Amino acid sequence: MLVNVVFYVVGLVEDGYSRSVEGSIRADGAVRAPEVADGEIWRIVTSAFFHVDIIHIGFNMVLLWFLGTALEAYAGTLRLGIIYFASIVWASAGALYMDPFVFTLGASGGVFGLMGVAVWVELREGRKLLGGSIWGLLLLNLVITFAIPGISVGGHIGGLLGGVAAAIGLTGFGQYSLSRQSLPGWALTLGFAVLIAGAVAAIVIANAA
Repeated sequence: MLVNVVFYVVGLVEDGYSRSVEGSIRADGAVRAPEVADGEIWRIVTSAFFHVDIIHIGFNMVLLWFLGTALEAYAGTLRLGIIYFASIVWASAGALYMDPFVFTLGASGGVFGLMGVAVWVELREGRKLLGGSIWGLLLLNLVITFAIPGISVGGHIGGLLGGVAAAIGLTGFGQYSLSRQSLPGWALTLGFAVLIAGAVAAIVIANAA
């Protein structure tokens, strides 16, 4: 959250408080196929830390706070980090696949990944991380994703699938709980492999666009 806020403030000041992404410092960090294909692969991560305006970052940070805090308490910092960054890079892959020539930015792909994992935990382990069912929140955000123009459908769906895939890997394909218990090294490796696969997929998709 701190990194998101710092990136937002820097972008806000450097871009003269403009919402336009084109030609801005945010465009230098946003994900887009031509730049990624040209070797600027850091964009598949930095894109998740830049935002367009206060509403954009505010909405994402509220969800990141509630979901991230609950998931970190349940799964631990390392597993949360793997899940979140896997969600980010798969969100970039999804955005590059569906909108390769549009600058895409924001933490919502990572947030969708956390929502997906919260649903996974609720279904598989019977644990409601936010105290109630997460299904309503996920469905509402999916409706918003498809209903409002300008929202990255590929980014949201990619982040959702990436987060769930990382959680499945971290649980050893369902053999273990995601809670703070010891996991075999191979399960942690599987979760990390999902993260690396997302980064590779994003680069391959960008080069194919």
